Amino acid sequence: MNELAVTSKFQKLLKKKNKESSQRYVINKISTAIESLRNSENPESLGEKKKGKLRECYAYELTKSSRLLYQVERREEKIRIVLLRVCSHKQTYDID
Repeated sequence: MNELAVTSKFQKLLKKKNKESSQRYVINKISTAIESLRNSENPESLGEKKKGKLRECYAYELTKSSRLLYQVERREEKIRIVLLRVCSHKQTYDID
């Protein structure tokens, strides 16, 4: 099982989605995605490798318009997945 780390930005965006009743479907997709990443031997294969300033990141497609942006850190035999943000496809590149 892989180690998970969560950024404050991810927590803030997830909390916002939890408050919106219309986002329940996406919340379920997020939970499924996190479990898949946690249990995968190759979490990089579950997302699309990004380019440019996000070249160290992967985007896991939740819905047609929602993404879970994450990084994979490998050290020796351990895999650490850093959950960066959950956002729309367009917001993926809005890094601050």
